[in-house]
Amino acid sequence: PSPSLPTRQVAASSFGGRRRLASILLSPDGGEKEIGSTVAVAGWSRTIREAGGGKFAFVELNDGSTLKGLQVVVDGSVDGFDRLVKCGTGSALRFEGELVASKGREQKVELQATSITIYSSTEGKDYPLAKKRHSREYLRTISHLRPRTNLMGAVTRVRSAMAEATHNFFQSRGFLYIHTPIITCSDCEGAGEMF
Repeated sequence: PSPSLPTRQVAASSFGGRRRLASILLSPDGGEKEIGSTVAVAGWSRTIREAGGGKFAFVELNDGSTLKGLQVVVDGSVDGFDRLVKCGTGSALRFEGELVASKGREQKVELQATSITIYSSTEGKDYPLAKKRHSREYLRTISHLRPRTNLMGAVTRVRSAMAEATHNFFQSRGFLYIHTPIITCSDCEGAGEMF
């Protein structure tokens, strides 16, 4: 039988007192134990859509700590709502509010926002990443945004888990991890003739 992989602890907070989405969404109960608690979250919008004739908006927020996004519900009376609905995909946002049970089927909890901070906004038509799946060829043309895609997020998580398992294997057997000097024969721009 294959050995089971160790479960990872997810850090609950990071810079600025905000919660990482993984600490909420990847908990065994999907965040249900935290219903009623006040949290601050930040990340990039995947989608922003107005609903109820402009009375509220739904934002799918992702901070990169998980492939899933957190749905944030923003009432039209919240300060900054008018600026929020003009933002597009890829806008950098911070929300504070109360975690409530979700009425949707996709997630168990959602955030009922009481305050909004817009760090940067994008125009939807100018932002090259849409919610749809993009080809790897297209992603090569926008390499600065590739880490925000689910494909690159999944690849990075697999590589990280493999590197951690490799390091743990050798560390548990008494090996040391060292950075050896790089010995090379390249003589770039005559650097070898300096001495």
